[in-house]
Amino acid sequence: MLSTRNVVPNCLTLIDCVVTASFGLAHNRWPLSNRPVIRRDDRSLAGPTLVVERDNRIWPSVTRTIRFDRLSEIPAARTIARIAGPLALVVVLVGCYHSPSPSAGLLTAPSNSPSVSPPLATASAAATSSPSALPSVVASATAFATATASIPASTPAGGLTHYYGEGSADYAQGSGQAFAFDYPSSWEVIGGFHEVYTHGPTVMVAVGIGDYDINCGGSLPGAVNCGDPVWTVPDDGVVLVYRLQEWPQGPIAPYPTPEVGPADKWVQIDGRTALFSQGAGRSMSWSLLGTPEIIEVRFGSAVADTAPQQIQAVIDSWQWSAPIPTARPSPITAGSGSATYSWQNVASAQAGVFPFWAPDSNHLIVVTQNANEYDGMELLDRAGNSLATATGLETYPFWLNSSVVEGYEATSMPGYAARFQYHMAPGRSFAVSDPTPASVVLPCCDPISNGEGAIATTRYLPDRVPNLIRPKFVVWQDGVESAEHDGAPVAWDLAGDKLLVIHPTQPEVHGIPDGWLEVLSWPSLTSVFQDDPNNAVSEAGFDPSGRYVSYTYVYPDASNAWHMEIHIVDLNSGTTTRIPLAGDSSEMNVGDYVWNNQGQVLVASNVDMTLSTYLPDGTVVNTTDLAHPTSLQASANGETILTSNWETDNPSDLRVFRNGVSRPVWVPGDWVDSYSLSPDGSQLFVSGNSPSDDDVAGYLADIP
Repeated sequence: MLSTRNVVPNCLTLIDCVVTASFGLAHNRWPLSNRPVIRRDDRSLAGPTLVVERDNRIWPSVTRTIRFDRLSEIPAARTIARIAGPLALVVVLVGCYHSPSPSAGLLTAPSNSPSVSPPLATASAAATSSPSALPSVVASATAFATATASIPASTPAGGLTHYYGEGSADYAQGSGQAFAFDYPSSWEVIGGFHEVYTHGPTVMVAVGIGDYDINCGGSLPGAVNCGDPVWTVPDDGVVLVYRLQEWPQGPIAPYPTPEVGPADKWVQIDGRTALFSQGAGRSMSWSLLGTPEIIEVRFGSAVADTAPQQIQAVIDSWQWSAPIPTARPSPITAGSGSATYSWQNVASAQAGVFPFWAPDSNHLIVVTQNANEYDGMELLDRAGNSLATATGLETYPFWLNSSVVEGYEATSMPGYAARFQYHMAPGRSFAVSDPTPASVVLPCCDPISNGEGAIATTRYLPDRVPNLIRPKFVVWQDGVESAEHDGAPVAWDLAGDKLLVIHPTQPEVHGIPDGWLEVLSWPSLTSVFQDDPNNAVSEAGFDPSGRYVSYTYVYPDASNAWHMEIHIVDLNSGTTTRIPLAGDSSEMNVGDYVWNNQGQVLVASNVDMTLSTYLPDGTVVNTTDLAHPTSLQASANGETILTSNWETDNPSDLRVFRNGVSRPVWVPGDWVDSYSLSPDGSQLFVSGNSPSDDDVAGYLADIP
């Protein structure tokens, strides 16, 4: 997927992008020095704007207010389509680069380049926010008011210009730090931020006298081919490029330490360790330790005597800073009175947005899915503030406990053929107190966490009957593996001390096995309950107290019509209660059920159009009429019940039952794709959109 951050900085206007893309012009062949410079201007009363400069002119006709928090989320194809209509577009990549091999010959490093011992440990590649990556050029070092830059003893004629670039782990797979430096005012900004694809070649900034072509061609989706970058350095010119090398798996581990040549030196750039190299071909480079970041410079023969000291002065002025947090857009208020919701738009994606709540409901991971990309993940607090972002992980992260969330590396998961054994797979761990990603090795696969530090993982023995799986599982906690048991774990109770297991007896249908249920206690893994082996079910769960297990059971009658029952098992007594639902379950959805926090079962019958409340022994407490077929969702603790229209995705049919009161739920957008209650029932996450939106948006709100 191409985004506007790839296209806009290289087009005079969006219309220019459309016309150019429509005729298949190769943007990556344009010299960077002839492209417009787009910078952010925060002085406008209307909010942040993009100012487009080209040929030393400001083009007011294309100056417009931009929602910077959404800039990176708008696919270029979508932007272009809205302008060009039915044009058949061939979008060519704006350009990229391929990291060249370092020069073999080395010269003496500048005398003012400090030398340090080789580091004992690699730096951590971490980031905690996702601000706009569009850099800006300002007259003074306003971004670092308390910092003092190192100014060369002899200031270049014409003075210095200060450059500031915003860091972001969303875009730059390096340290994610913001950066600033001073360069001679006789130099120009050759090009700003450009990322070819996630964790791919990325240019943060290029300055100097000359040009730099990052030299990639192709399109997404499709092949992207990169050659060596093209440097155009006149005899009296200097070109400095701060860029990121390709890093396919992202920050799962420190970037490999660069090879050290005989004359290379370990130096410091504002406290960060880098390997300094100077090539015989009038080149200098600083490879930052632990990340794919590299600052590379080339200069002409006419300035060979003066350029190294001038370049070193730029490096000496370099400063790093924590990235600027992304400002969330203003909350969207919906509803009125006691049913007023204040929604935070926390995510947007083409294919979907999915939440994964922490057990204590104080944090959540939001997974975004886009075409031709690894899934994106963002760690949020209750207010919707971003704490960390990540890509390259498997779709489904899991919370080890309320403080730590973990996930497997997408490129390191065992294949289907390896499912007969347990595995230890590379992954990443994020602590909410310090969301710096840590590389970990996790037990694999099919993890089910109890939220208290225990993880059940499953392996599958070779089938004896086609499609009849033979699962076995172990439970890990604090690095200790339990004895192996038969069955496939499906759910923990809320307290994390009981594990529900299915023993398959029937071949899989659509990947879901049917079998009989067993409940095991934890940590002893002794059997608490074993169901009738003839009761083949595919899913089940606990009530909030952990005393009861419930599931739906379907069976045919003599006329081959199918019927559904809700079975409730009392784990204390071992008795089972059956609640029948009217209708043929093979022809329609006959109903739904959930547990509340009073130990009662709410059953929606879509045939009788009633909502009934039952005690676990089957006693009916009350019954009310329903206006439409209804689906039910309950928070893990049963304190909040959400109802929706089973037949439509119209959000106007959403209602919430909490603290004995029923209220409508007012949500942004025209339809709802999915919704999820926090475990404590105090918050609601909704994903949906409107006809004018191509992407699915995710919204978070407290329940009033």
